[in-house]
Amino acid sequence: MWLEKNKKILVPLALLVAVVYVWLANQSRSGAAGGPPADLTSSLPKMVELYAPSCPSCRTMDPLLEQLKEKCALRGISVDKIDISRAENAHIAEKLGVFAVPTFVFLDSDGKETSRLVGEQSDTILKEHLAALGGHCFNKS
Repeated sequence: MWLEKNKKILVPLALLVAVVYVWLANQSRSGAAGGPPADLTSSLPKMVELYAPSCPSCRTMDPLLEQLKEKCALRGISVDKIDISRAENAHIAEKLGVFAVPTFVFLDSDGKETSRLVGEQSDTILKEHLAALGGHCFNKS
């Protein structure tokens, strides 16, 4: 009885909910909410930090990563970050076998992994691994 009386309201409401659900699903798949999906292709050697915004160690590493990115940008090594908590980047974590964050993956100019570090790292360790890629992003002192 109640359903029959409220049918005029419930049918359009159900349609509206369905439209909003489909729209939200398409937004998350397209990456529209957070930019394009990340990828690992590059003609330059690179260091990639795979992180999650909710990770305290990842946030601690942010200032160091910004410094390294600036120093290495013009010297032949790319320093990137990929948020693997985003659905559109999950395939990267799977491809690289990443189970913990932060994970730092060092790739040569052919995209082959040369080394990997897991967990919070010192600037000295990161610089050593960057140097092994052939870049001189910093003064040796």
